[in-house]
Amino acid sequence: MTTAPNHSRHLPLLSFLFALLLQTVVVVSYFNGVDNRSMVNQSGIERNEGRLDRLEVAVQKQEVMLARMSEHLGAIRQVVEAMNERALNRN
Repeated sequence: MTTAPNHSRHLPLLSFLFALLLQTVVVVSYFNGVDNRSMVNQSGIERNEGRLDRLEVAVQKQEVMLARMSEHLGAIRQVVEAMNERALNRN
């Protein structure tokens, strides 16, 4: 009488190894995706920092222009008031 080899003992081990391999592939794929997304986010951050720097320069220029306009308006107001006083003194 010959006995057939028992393959049922190897089946759980093969299933376990296959599941372990599959989980390893999934984890590596997941972290690869995380790494790619972080690189995309980093480039987006750098682009936004550049835009922010340009906006800060533009705002500083506008502040200077507003200060100059305010000085000019003050000078115009003084000239108009002086002209008004001269006109009132002549009458």
